[in-house]
Amino acid sequence: MSVKEVSQITYNFGFVILAAVAGYVGWHEYKSAQTEQKIGRSMVVWERFYRSPVSDSWKIVSASVLKHDGKILDILKNSTVGNIDKNYRDVVISIIVKDEIEHDVHVILDFFDESIFCVESGLCDRTAIEKPFKHKMKKFRNFFRPYFIELGTSYNSSIDGNLKRFIQH
Repeated sequence: MSVKEVSQITYNFGFVILAAVAGYVGWHEYKSAQTEQKIGRSMVVWERFYRSPVSDSWKIVSASVLKHDGKILDILKNSTVGNIDKNYRDVVISIIVKDEIEHDVHVILDFFDESIFCVESGLCDRTAIEKPFKHKMKKFRNFFRPYFIELGTSYNSSIDGNLKRFIQH
């Protein structure tokens, strides 16, 4: 093999290595930019939770639940196995009706659905949404589950299906 041929092979090999390194750096930069964008969008979701109307609805619903916690505990303690589901359902529905919080419950449910959509569509970072909201989502869904079931039955659908799927992930 001549020096010229060795030189050409070395040049080509070096060019391939350089192209591979440049490709890797470009890919890494692209992924970093994507991650930054996802986290930025996640921060917008956080901000929405702490602003009106979501924060107002969260405060109203939380205050309503706390106001009735004695009634809820009584039902859980004093109901028999056969009627605990019905009694709990009745108290949840009565809290929603008496305290007029149905709109606020839907504001929160819509916010959680939008947050889940943001994650599942790849626009938001899963961890950045799960850390602050997954526990809240679980508590919210568990408390209002009888209402969601009744509403879903009326519309022949699962109203809280996104929450259930996201919480179980």
